[in-house]
Amino acid sequence: MRVAIIDSGTDLQKLYRGERHGYEAVWVEVERMTHSAIAPCDLLVIPPGSDNTLLAAKRDCLRDFVRLDGWIFSFDGLGDGLFDGLKWVHTATNYRTQVFRVPDSEYSFLLDGVLLDGLACKDGVRGWWCEGELLGDESVPLLLDDGGRVVAALLPARRGSGVLVATAAGRLPIYSEDPALAPNVFFSNLLAYCREERRKRAEPVTHLFVHSGNWAHRSFLTSDEFGSIFSGVHWSCLDHSVLAGASSIWVPWESNTRAMKKLWPLLDSAVNSGTGLVVEDPRGDWMPD
Repeated sequence: MRVAIIDSGTDLQKLYRGERHGYEAVWVEVERMTHSAIAPCDLLVIPPGSDNTLLAAKRDCLRDFVRLDGWIFSFDGLGDGLFDGLKWVHTATNYRTQVFRVPDSEYSFLLDGVLLDGLACKDGVRGWWCEGELLGDESVPLLLDDGGRVVAALLPARRGSGVLVATAAGRLPIYSEDPALAPNVFFSNLLAYCREERRKRAEPVTHLFVHSGNWAHRSFLTSDEFGSIFSGVHWSCLDHSVLAGASSIWVPWESNTRAMKKLWPLLDSAVNSGTGLVVEDPRGDWMPD
């Protein structure tokens, strides 16, 4: 896995070096960051102490990176207006006594093995999480404090996009290389999740079953006979990136042919690129000619 790390001129080489975390580190000077510099990377890390003035000037580059399936971990809050759906605000925090809890969500596993008391410390010194919280209607809280503030959150992937993970002020990872320390466990969990999800996306899809959400299509995809053979995708999620991994595309009976007619240019492009197309529902005029 290739990881781009924003370099704002602070001494963070020890924290993020590739051999420590099992990735190929690509250091990118913030003032020289371009899309072509970060596009080949799976993940981009915005470390603590980053220059948010310069990052703001690169906002479109960062947004395009996430929109085009790149992942971003931002570990020092978020600069104003960098991303849609998640922002950082300053709120007073009694950080010397701050207590954390993990809310129930499908992403709670990212805190597995993390001692929450240790997460509040940097080499045993309290106050590591500083003041501030994250806000966003579309984000999923990963970590809350005793005042209900969101101090770590995840903005899930949307259609074809990557994932954004942010902390309100946590200095992940920690300077100590001890893998048992809470911040290092958390960072390790995040990296493992990114690796696994990107590995899944890299796996080729052989037979793509374009369903319309009805009971017959759902039954087909959950059946013992066919569920393991076909990869289901709802018609609303069809795009070039999804179809690019398919060797065949199947449009079953009782499909939403009104929607499929609008999507025909996508299917036609896939066929012209060598993908097989099997249509069981030719009703109406949704297929030209």
